[in-house]
Amino acid sequence: MASIGLAMIVRNEAQVIEDCLRSAAGVDQMAVVDTGSTDETRTIVRRMGVTVTELEWRDDFSLARNQSLELLSTDYILVLDADERIEEGFLSKLKTFIDKHADNLGVVTIRSPWQTPSGELQTVRSQNTRFFPRSPEIRYQGRIHEQVVDAAKTRLRYHTGVRIWHEGYRQQRDWLEKKTKRNIDILLAELRDYPNNGYYLYQLGKSYGQLGHLNYARKYYEASIQVSTACQGYHPDLLLAALYNYKSLGLEQETWSLLEQTVQQYPKIVDFYFFLGRALIEFRIPNFDLIQSAFETCLELGKDPDSTVIVEGVSSYLALYNLGVFYESLSDESHAKHCYLQAANMGYEPAVISYNRMNSLTTPTS
Repeated sequence: MASIGLAMIVRNEAQVIEDCLRSAAGVDQMAVVDTGSTDETRTIVRRMGVTVTELEWRDDFSLARNQSLELLSTDYILVLDADERIEEGFLSKLKTFIDKHADNLGVVTIRSPWQTPSGELQTVRSQNTRFFPRSPEIRYQGRIHEQVVDAAKTRLRYHTGVRIWHEGYRQQRDWLEKKTKRNIDILLAELRDYPNNGYYLYQLGKSYGQLGHLNYARKYYEASIQVSTACQGYHPDLLLAALYNYKSLGLEQETWSLLEQTVQQYPKIVDFYFFLGRALIEFRIPNFDLIQSAFETCLELGKDPDSTVIVEGVSSYLALYNLGVFYESLSDESHAKHCYLQAANMGYEPAVISYNRMNSLTTPTS
């Protein structure tokens, strides 16, 4: 039976590292590279029986990643970050993947909390290559936001069915700001060598957006859009991020222009119809038919197996909740309560609150 090893790079992860390692229990080997922790990270890892290799930090994530790969002797490698948790039962799914797609690259779904520029907390899904055969042909490239590259160019990517929960954005704000500023410095350095790299431009936009510098974020989103195409996997995420940025800056004309192009290009991505409904409401445009149609389209696309969702809930509870808000604004209590109840039954707390509030207003007291 093929063996599986865990590769990680860490630095000052004492708050989260133990939970991460425990979630990955059962792998045959673990390799942790520490790039300069000043907290208890190394002590915690060693206490858990895992060997730590120290490496001087050189502003290069791929260098550190590749060092962690070199330390493993297993047949396959799983890669995690310290602020991630892998779901229970992952080993069974990885072994099934090996049986079906031996010697290919494995993609996982990463669920990350993400705060929009307006402060709303959402859960974003992304796909990332995190599982692959141990081979000198497979290495990371890129000083930051590093990517798995197969030098042989013969291996295909298939989904493993494994889900990972990323906790990073729940960390302390000062820690996040420090990390984001470090990322910006490395990205700017990379752009000096690769000035038209759309992915780096996109990540710079995201980083500035996380710091609340919305005009800087806009600059880099627009630069990325100019050089990026639908062939690049990050393209829909880039367009969605740019749309939220425009909306937060109150740029109506730019919002509608980009959204029109985006819906035409990606008619099966639910998030853009959800954004349409929200933007109409937030820009106070009283096109009631279009608002209703936008959220109903989200629900219809949610039944389509060929549709895609970036932000969790836009094809279900978020669309239902916003429909409820829409109906309530029209004093249509029956439809509002129906939508709130459906969203509440999916565990969406704001819908629970709204449904209970409406019930308390309509239930006569003795």
